[in-house]
Amino acid sequence: MTLGDLLDPSLLVTPLQAAQAGVKIASITADSRKAVPGALFFAMPGAKVDGLAFAAQAAKAGAA
Repeated sequence: MTLGDLLDPSLLVTPLQAAQAGVKIASITADSRKAVPGALFFAMPGAKVDGLAFAAQAAKAGAA
């Protein structure tokens, strides 16, 4: 599956977003420690920590 398969095509409004639509997604995680190339990381607000605080860590690990 690709990122474009998961997104509403009307949301891909810039050339960069359209180019990212072809990124292959093999897994989905909200845990940045499990972020690997091919994983889609999504940040969720938590009771103690906001997942956005770990977005850069997930991206550095290769997650989309």
